[in-house]
Amino acid sequence: MQHIYIVTPCYNAAATLGRTLESIIAQQGIVLRYHVQDAVSTDGSQDILASFAARIADDPGRYSHIKFSWSSEPDAGLYDGISRAFDALSIPQDALMGWLNADDTLCDGALALVCAAAADLPQCDWFGGVPRVIGEAGEVLAQGRIDFAYPQQLIAAGACDGLHWRNLQQEGTFWRKRLWDKAGGIDARFRLAGDWDLWRRMAQHSAYLQLPCTLAAFHKREGQLSEGKAYLDELDSVLPRTNRRKALLRFLATLKETRVNVPQQMGGHWGLSLSSISLGWKDHLAMLLASVGCYGLFQLCCHLNTCIKKIRCAR
Repeated sequence: MQHIYIVTPCYNAAATLGRTLESIIAQQGIVLRYHVQDAVSTDGSQDILASFAARIADDPGRYSHIKFSWSSEPDAGLYDGISRAFDALSIPQDALMGWLNADDTLCDGALALVCAAAADLPQCDWFGGVPRVIGEAGEVLAQGRIDFAYPQQLIAAGACDGLHWRNLQQEGTFWRKRLWDKAGGIDARFRLAGDWDLWRRMAQHSAYLQLPCTLAAFHKREGQLSEGKAYLDELDSVLPRTNRRKALLRFLATLKETRVNVPQQMGGHWGLSLSSISLGWKDHLAMLLASVGCYGLFQLCCHLNTCIKKIRCAR
């Protein structure tokens, strides 16, 4: 059975931590090593962690497939906490790993599904799911397309940044330890965009496969660090926006000829087939605006689209 190692960085997340933990310990059909790295929370998060640890220990029949632990120590930020957590685990080279933030959730059966894909595709090192964004009232604000592709060259060029191409949803992304080592792990110097930086370094060594299903959900709320201008400013400080735009233009010149591996279930097992890249009118509009540097207009369109979805959900 495929082993998977998941960590959750946590700091004063009592309001959402229980929901995140429930979504993880409900996973079945896998061998799970799960560790929560707390940064000395003072809001009751540690009490929640202790409660879950006791619950898992007291019911070995139900949770025999889960080894759970948690620790609390000061860190230098989100990515330092994630790095500390992974470093503390003895992860085999072919095992899967990933992290889930303390305000997001896994979908039912997500880990069994990605572990099955990894077992059937031992030559592949990097898997993800269809993105989903959930609002504070539990409404689905955004749902990605099952046939959308993330070309390796665009990820490696840093162009999967939400401006030039859709970004990878960190919550539903998993990879083998050997790929983590090749990429050099996460750079703890980042404050907001450490996942984007990790993806572009991973893409130097492996393609990313999006499974045709949703594995996790990003829960959107007011005041999140990853939202807004600061996130894009950090990207721009590392890799100028003009460089990412040039990468998009180079890719668009070969778009018609480009083929990507698409994972599919065939006869109960996962396999790969080559496919062209399918884009909708929204994608074409986004790329057109990005290719000429009209980022403000693109972001306005995204904002209007979100507002329209909220109005529809409220009806």
